[in-house]
Amino acid sequence: MKDSNSNKSSSFIEGISKQLYVKKPSELKRSFVKIVNCHESVIYILAPLRYAIIYGWSDASIVLGAVGKIHIWFQTFNPTFV
Repeated sequence: MKDSNSNKSSSFIEGISKQLYVKKPSELKRSFVKIVNCHESVIYILAPLRYAIIYGWSDASIVLGAVGKIHIWFQTFNPTFV
C-alpha cells in the first residue's frame, strides 16, 4: 500500500487490497486525490475535494465526500459508487 503526498495539494493512494481504508478530513488536508490499483476493498475519503481521479480497481467500494470534479476510468470490474 502506498499513501504519499507528493505536494501541498495532492494525495496518491495506491495498492489497497482486501482492506478497509478511511481518510477523515483532519487526516487529508489536500484538495486532490488519485486512487489507483485498489482491489477487493472499501475506501472512504471523507474530506471535501476539488478533484478526484480513480482508476485500476476491481471489486471495490469507494465512498467520497464532496468532490468538485471526478474522473473515473471504467476498465474495472464490479464498481460500486455511493
